Amino acid sequence: MQFDKELSLNRIAVIAIDTNVLARLVTNDDPDQDTRAADLLQHNAIFIPKTVILELAWVLRYSYGLGRSVISATLKKNY
Repeated sequence: MQFDKELSLNRIAVIAIDTNVLARLVTNDDPDQDTRAADLLQHNAIFIPKTVILELAWVLRYSYGLGRSVISATLKKNY
């Protein structure tokens, strides 16, 4: 397959987001990382895998002790 330079120039870089980035943004437990996470999401094309959303829900429930309704509302509001 021949490499098409014109096609490659039209592609947009997409960043896959990790659970930790979303956790910092949702919990704001580290203000510096919260600011960085918000900046990353606001200024880039991003991809959030379903597994990251599932892991975020698990972290919020078992590490932060949040209830299902709070987690559900948070995910609906933000993602």
